[in-house]
Amino acid sequence: MAFLRKYGVFCFLVIVVAIIGILHHVTPSEQLFRHELYRRSGYFPIVMGGLLYGLRGGLTIAFLSLIAFIPHLRHLYHFDPDIYRGDLTEIVLYLSAGGLVGFIAGKEKKLREKYRLLSKKLEKSYKKLHEETALLIEVEEQLRASQKFSALGRLAASLAHEIKKPLAGIRGASEILLDDFPPGHPKREVVEILLKETGRLGMTVDEVLRFARDQQQPINGKPA
Repeated sequence: MAFLRKYGVFCFLVIVVAIIGILHHVTPSEQLFRHELYRRSGYFPIVMGGLLYGLRGGLTIAFLSLIAFIPHLRHLYHFDPDIYRGDLTEIVLYLSAGGLVGFIAGKEKKLREKYRLLSKKLEKSYKKLHEETALLIEVEEQLRASQKFSALGRLAASLAHEIKKPLAGIRGASEILLDDFPPGHPKREVVEILLKETGRLGMTVDEVLRFARDQQQPINGKPA
């Protein structure tokens, strides 16, 4: 099956050449018009062989066409020597047609294969470039998000420091007031609540500062 797919057309061209040779053989020599028609028809398989199978295919079909042309030449040699000498030039034309078409088709096939490989390479390069671009965009987005978190961390740290200073002052003042009110005094409970809440706020501020320090950690060895 693979042989037929690859050489099926070539076998068909060989059959066409054989049919042309048989027609030359069975057609009387005096029917020159028919022989001229057969001779011109011989270029079809030659050109097709060159186009489809390159230089080797074109020359092979041309050589087979010459073999098929021999019966006609033999008849002409006895029928009309002048026409016979003129038809001898067909040998050169057959070989030239097969060689020239095959050579051009072979060059074109190599060039087409070269462009195919180049196109495949460009497609791979484009795919790789697309993947690297997507990765670069993703890294850039991560970096932008990291910068935003870093800025947020710096802002949080600044606010936390600003809150912690007056909070420490309030706590210190509350501790002083606590000493002024002995246990059981109605205002002592208020001062204790104030100390408790300032302590809770102080813990919250410390958590904010830890968050700010985490957001300002170096990324890939460089500060965010």
